[in-house]
Amino acid sequence: MQFEHIVLVNDPRVDSAPLTVAQLWRGLMRRAEDPMLFMEQLEGARVTERGQDWFRRELDFGHFTVADTVHVVHEKSLRFDTEASESHPGGSLTVAIETPAPGVLCVRFSYQTGLPEQPGQEGGDASDSYFVPWVKSAYRDTDVDAIRQIRALAAAGELG
Repeated sequence: MQFEHIVLVNDPRVDSAPLTVAQLWRGLMRRAEDPMLFMEQLEGARVTERGQDWFRRELDFGHFTVADTVHVVHEKSLRFDTEASESHPGGSLTVAIETPAPGVLCVRFSYQTGLPEQPGQEGGDASDSYFVPWVKSAYRDTDVDAIRQIRALAAAGELG
């Protein structure tokens, strides 16, 4: 399944407290490095290894653990490459900051998962595609909520 959506962060027509790219970036990095603040279903999370522009982490969901590598392009994008396992099909998420017009700031979320989009498609059985609309809605809601939480962190002075 491929899924992409955009969350508007700053709209100069209605936004009285716009975020800077630096604040948004610090919030997105906080979500990546401390995901428990953003995902209530997590029971634990830890960074297991770091490189110059990447880090590996493990996310404990109680009944299963997900391992991923986060690739960082400073103030531009994060790419989460999730390893496939018995309990998770693997996939990737790219989170990219965009400034399509002066004063406008948004984030593009691009998902690539092992979930088949159509019944009978490679990677799953016909029943798997039943969940696609639910998964897309859950991704969208989670991402909108993350931006809402980043705004709250910025308003509280926690993002510089």
